[in-house]
Amino acid sequence: FGAEEEVQAGDYLPDPHLPGDCLSSVKLFIESLITGGYPGIAVAAEAAGTSVRSFKRRLADCGTNYSDLVAETRMTMAERWLREGTRSVSEIASALGYKDRSNFSRAFSRLNGISPMTYRDTVIRNNLR
Repeated sequence: FGAEEEVQAGDYLPDPHLPGDCLSSVKLFIESLITGGYPGIAVAAEAAGTSVRSFKRRLADCGTNYSDLVAETRMTMAERWLREGTRSVSEIASALGYKDRSNFSRAFSRLNGISPMTYRDTVIRNNLR
């Protein structure tokens, strides 16, 4: 390789600030911030030690984008809290940054095919067997 080719090839090397399993670490970071509101991409990129543009490119290389990761993380947290059964659906909606319970319920139903209450009831029923 010539010097110019090395620089171009280097653009595709993993960012030293993102571990090999970049999606897991980004999801953990999002989870740590999500109850404070929508964790913006600039904050996540800064935490990863990279620019927003490079961060977006690294996520694209992993086959995803930041908005999808935030949505996935929200649903993972919602499912966990619904299984635990210690929070109401309204509390979960609020903690995850939804404006109200109905917005959360629609998003949950769209991604899971069932409402949050049906999900909770199914989990409880299956755990009692």
